[in-house]
Amino acid sequence: MSFDSSRGFGFIRPEDGGPTCSCHVNDIGLDEDELRQGRVFEFDVTEGDRGPKAINLALVAGAPRRCATHKAKDRPGGGR
Repeated sequence: MSFDSSRGFGFIRPEDGGPTCSCHVNDIGLDEDELRQGRVFEFDVTEGDRGPKAINLALVAGAPRRCATHKAKDRPGGGR
């Protein structure tokens, strides 16, 4: 997870090796203070104007430090 608070957007990389998703402050559903590199998030993916976009981020409590995850059923391409 990398997030630029001054610009209101960032990027998140799924742990399954899927494409990096953009994320915008208006779509994440979390306080910006929770967006720190190394934290684990679950999120839904939708297709944005410029490619995959993460929405509905949720911090995974007690998870080890690693990349983000997303729900397979919400992956573009039908969860392949």
